[in-house]
Amino acid sequence: MKRLLIPLLFLVLCLPVYAMDDSLFDKTDIPSATWYVGQFDKLALDVVIPSGNGAADTLKAITVVNNGSAYYAHGIQNLRLWADSGALGFQGWGEDIDFGPGSSSGVQNTWVWKDLDVSVGATGRRFFVSAEMWPTAVSTNTNYTVQLMIPELSDVNGNGLYDTDDMGVFMGSKNNGPVGGVVANGPNQIISYSNIDVEGPKVIMNNINNNQIITSSSYVIQGQTRDQGKSSAEYVKIKISKVGGSNGDLVLVEPLTDNFSTWSYVWSGMEDGTYKIQTQAQDFLGYISSSTPITVTVNKGGELSQTYSSVNLDKTTAVANGSDGINVNVTLRNQDDYPLKEKTVYLKEVRSGGDVVVKTSGSGQTGKVVFALRAYEPSTGVYKITMEDQQVGQSFTITFTEKSADDSSDYTAGRWIKIAGHPAVYFLDDNNVRHAYPTQAVWESYFGNDFSKVTTVSATEMANYTLGKNVTFKIGTLMKLPTIPKVYKVESGGVIRWVVSEAVARAYYGTDWSTKIKTIPDSFFTDYKEGPDIY
Repeated sequence: MKRLLIPLLFLVLCLPVYAMDDSLFDKTDIPSATWYVGQFDKLALDVVIPSGNGAADTLKAITVVNNGSAYYAHGIQNLRLWADSGALGFQGWGEDIDFGPGSSSGVQNTWVWKDLDVSVGATGRRFFVSAEMWPTAVSTNTNYTVQLMIPELSDVNGNGLYDTDDMGVFMGSKNNGPVGGVVANGPNQIISYSNIDVEGPKVIMNNINNNQIITSSSYVIQGQTRDQGKSSAEYVKIKISKVGGSNGDLVLVEPLTDNFSTWSYVWSGMEDGTYKIQTQAQDFLGYISSSTPITVTVNKGGELSQTYSSVNLDKTTAVANGSDGINVNVTLRNQDDYPLKEKTVYLKEVRSGGDVVVKTSGSGQTGKVVFALRAYEPSTGVYKITMEDQQVGQSFTITFTEKSADDSSDYTAGRWIKIAGHPAVYFLDDNNVRHAYPTQAVWESYFGNDFSKVTTVSATEMANYTLGKNVTFKIGTLMKLPTIPKVYKVESGGVIRWVVSEAVARAYYGTDWSTKIKTIPDSFFTDYKEGPDIY
């Protein structure tokens, strides 16, 4: 009996922890279409491959089968695998991420992509398979058909890895699929036996993208062209139109190789503004195609405009408790109302003996800066913003007020967060700064054993929040350190005051004062600052 149990246990351990059911694959059907010789980038399968383990995973291999009659050298020259990139949906050449043509798996209607290492997020990742037709028609009067599918999982030796003759989707987690059925495109596509050309060339621009910002006075646009058929490009033209102005003219680009397979265009005399850029190409059979316009912004910099620039404060008064903050929002724009990027910006305090730089930052790509101000001590000051030596907007006054000793608003109204599986709890303030509760005793000084306020967030979200100072005991708490024979009362802003005698403690906190003391490790004593003693 023992000899039977050991192989059975091994078989169970080899099974995937979580095999992916076919229903988890989110497929979008490709409508019926007719394709012709020499065409490429013809979408044949559109599917979101799920994560195999419910978290980040990797795609290691995938097989695709054609249920139709086409196969290699019989209508189809290549099938290519892509991951969605750039604009949503399939664009193929020049925009989506290309993992190349599939290879034969030994069966004429089956293609495989193996030795992949493609990241797949917890919510899955969208992939496409496109067809590229043979450049000449086979001498037959029969159309070929295409209906691609991902076959049901078949892991011949059960090792969770793709091996020759395996089928399906193989993930880094070894939780593979689809299980329970295939993932198939519904409609058929037809590859016509007609040896004709019906479509103009496809043009891509290699070094300029939608929503790109250009900061120079001239720019060399580089691109490629490929005919959708059995011809080649006779010409490629480009049109650049300023938004709000007149339409630009179609201008011939400069061919770098035969038939404009690679080309360039020098865009010179550029003025600041927003532009639409579009290409047009024609093959030698007269078929014309036009690309989808992209939007590009030219921003060469220029002088600071007081009209378009601004300095705004979310408030002018805050409490000097180390957490209540004032945000100074600065926007730098030039005379054409475009961002002044990569400029050095100063927040200065205006003093009789000369301005003092308080903070420095850079304006980045958007021309915007946010200065976050907090204080532990009450103060009032006049401040101003300068870009290098030029003042932006008007000077302004900021006041930090003293917090009353009985004000317990610190860490009592806001949001409390933690990561699943980790005990640490943080208070998230209005400025998205997180403050750790260093011990459970600190938490209990506010809420006892009630953790119902705490919500769980992802590690990614937690990492987006700046880590601030630790939460201190609630105002009014009596605290002590293990190594110092003193009892302190906690006040606003983490100030602690030594209660100098038992008589004083009884007078202020009652005869049971000793039962109210909470201890904190010496290592967290630096979270506090000592104030005047209590007599």
